[in-house]
Amino acid sequence: MQVARMDCETTSTTGAENQCENLPDNIIAGKPLRVRNPDARDGLADKFLLSTGADIREGHGEAYYMPGHDFISLPPFEAFKGADHFYNVAFHELTHWTGHSSRLSRDLRKRFGCREYAAEELIAELGAALMRLRPDMSTRRSFRRRRP
Repeated sequence: MQVARMDCETTSTTGAENQCENLPDNIIAGKPLRVRNPDARDGLADKFLLSTGADIREGHGEAYYMPGHDFISLPPFEAFKGADHFYNVAFHELTHWTGHSSRLSRDLRKRFGCREYAAEELIAELGAALMRLRPDMSTRRSFRRRRP
């Protein structure tokens, strides 16, 4: 087994590959960039979300529904592992949105740790699951749960 000698001018790791000789090609080329979400947007699901009239603000760092201002915040589509994860979160938050006082008027003021909050989270999970099972969307790949 031969070991290649690497001559480096510095111990700094920033840009060190430019200061070394005899580096393997995979070090020089680097790793290919991994796309976090290889899926495409689902036109039917997007059309459905738009049809609700909900104020959905995509591109923010967290997913949440803000009842006081009546809007849904979602991270960018590309931040999710796949389209199914994105739409599951979007439908979960959309279910919270239905609880606003101008719609179904569920009490959305409760905080984490109380029974009412747990009940609202269960409602949101069930709502998201039911939206994924709509007959006109259930055959779409982005609405099926992936099995390991």
